[in-house]
Amino acid sequence: MTWIDLLSTSLGNLWRRKVRSFLTLLGVAIGITSIIVLVSLGIAAEENTIAQIAEYDDITQIYVNKNYGGIYIEEDSDTNAGPLLEVINDDVIDQINQIEHVVMASPQYWFSPPYTLKMKIGRYENPWLSITAVKPGFLEALGYEPEYGEFFTQNNRRLEMVLTPTTMLEFVNPRRQEEWVDYYALLQNGEPLPYKEDIDWENGRFQLYAVESVTDEATGAYSEKESRIKNFSVIGTIKATQDMGYNIPYGVYVDIDALIDFMKRDKKTYKDTLEALEKDGYDTVLVKADNFENVEGILDALKELGLPNTNSPMAWIESSRQSIRNIQMLLGGISAISLLVAALSIANTMMMSIYERTREIGVMKVLGCSMGNIRAMFLMEAGFIGAFGGGIGVGLSYLLSYMMNEVEGISAMITEFIGMADALGANVSAIPLWLSMGALSFGVAVALLSGIYPSQRAMWLSPLAAIRNE
Repeated sequence: MTWIDLLSTSLGNLWRRKVRSFLTLLGVAIGITSIIVLVSLGIAAEENTIAQIAEYDDITQIYVNKNYGGIYIEEDSDTNAGPLLEVINDDVIDQINQIEHVVMASPQYWFSPPYTLKMKIGRYENPWLSITAVKPGFLEALGYEPEYGEFFTQNNRRLEMVLTPTTMLEFVNPRRQEEWVDYYALLQNGEPLPYKEDIDWENGRFQLYAVESVTDEATGAYSEKESRIKNFSVIGTIKATQDMGYNIPYGVYVDIDALIDFMKRDKKTYKDTLEALEKDGYDTVLVKADNFENVEGILDALKELGLPNTNSPMAWIESSRQSIRNIQMLLGGISAISLLVAALSIANTMMMSIYERTREIGVMKVLGCSMGNIRAMFLMEAGFIGAFGGGIGVGLSYLLSYMMNEVEGISAMITEFIGMADALGANVSAIPLWLSMGALSFGVAVALLSGIYPSQRAMWLSPLAAIRNE
């Protein structure tokens, strides 16, 4: 028999027993549907968890904090962590930048002068300015884009500043009462932020002041003394984007090398700060990964380097993932029972087919049909049941997934049942292509396994005994 003959014969045998075949493949369809749908709930819950955490923090960032001596020992860890690095300097940062999947690492130094910083332009001022120092190119590595001007690219004598969206919004007229702006809501809705239109953000003449509190010893009166800071310029601003969410940057950014040069020009004021940087290095390094899936590998590499004191949103994600996967295993086990019942049904259908077609099998053997062809014919019938049932199950899964995501009542009920956070616009079911194709293949494989014993039974039937069977 050719393969075409085997295919047509197998399909014909299934068609002759339409009701039994349909009921059997329906059992397969129910099993496949239950597996896909229940697993899809866990996939959607994991995606929603990642999306919600990403609203509040960049999940591709790792904060590396300074250690304070000792040997790092972690139980149940396969990572070989050596002696702790007690000083994080530029050489250590260069080593971090060599780690695979690290886009860039930079010290994140918060400038804390013995005075308050105030910036003015025209009739507006920002009375509480904070400065964060990073390496040139790091703003681009974080995915920021300039809205006005440009970012600093190299160390200059002048202290070049890049304003963040929050700093731009905090410029106020001290003689007027200004309303508070919910810029988080504006960003989420894709609306433009209400910057002062009469400020020239690109070419304006910004002025920077050091503000010191002065108390009159005689009267006890409080006053402020402003001293203008020179050798600085605002060279650009960061563009606010909708995907920043609650992770919108604040303050102003400067080149850390330029900031150190700025402090060296006034060693009297910044002597202690400079000595601490020289001796103790940086307290915090910010590492940007190319993808959040590679963060765990980078964390392991940092431990090997002697920097285990890290903080990353991936810790929250991994904790949530573990809980979700435990639920998936439980639900998947329950749904697998229905597929097991379907497998037994396939085996029963094949065995009944053998009993009903015993004489037919005997005639085929007498006419010269090989035992391999007989086995292949019954395996094909089982495979068709698995393929057709799996195909129906995949189709039903996509239909149920659509209803769970789009029908409000169903979506709310499932969200409450599985304890998923009610994220705006979040789906409760997600079926990636690998899940549907994997479930379909699994259904066919289970059907073929279920057909092995019946096919072997048919193959070893005695031709004479089969022909005499009524």
